[in-house]
Amino acid sequence: MDIANGDRPARSRFHAHLGIAIETGADGTERMRLPFRDDFCNTRDGIHGGLVATLLDMAMSQAVKRECSGPKGHATISLNINYFAPAGGDLIATASITRKGGSIVFTTGTVEDESGLAVANGNAVFRLLK
Repeated sequence: MDIANGDRPARSRFHAHLGIAIETGADGTERMRLPFRDDFCNTRDGIHGGLVATLLDMAMSQAVKRECSGPKGHATISLNINYFAPAGGDLIATASITRKGGSIVFTTGTVEDESGLAVANGNAVFRLLK
């Protein structure tokens, strides 16, 4: 695989490092599952908010990749996160595209813990790289 020439793996080395599983929901939404690990925790024993944001960004990016990524991929332009509750246990991010333009894609997503409690939501804007 030659990433410099446009080849892209289905799952990045970073996904693999974190143990993230990529799923596609029955309704076409993207889902990513992050299995809990102790080393993801902050000083209060909750999963670090930066990792929650990373998971959400990855899920929204996967939605863009599956539906409309350009020949050279896409890049996050902006990412906005709202945190609702401390995150613990396995996390599941669900994301979808809200609007697609010629070179810009708008997405939305939610992160829930394994009990179904919403711990964060957000939106992101991506540029399609031509």
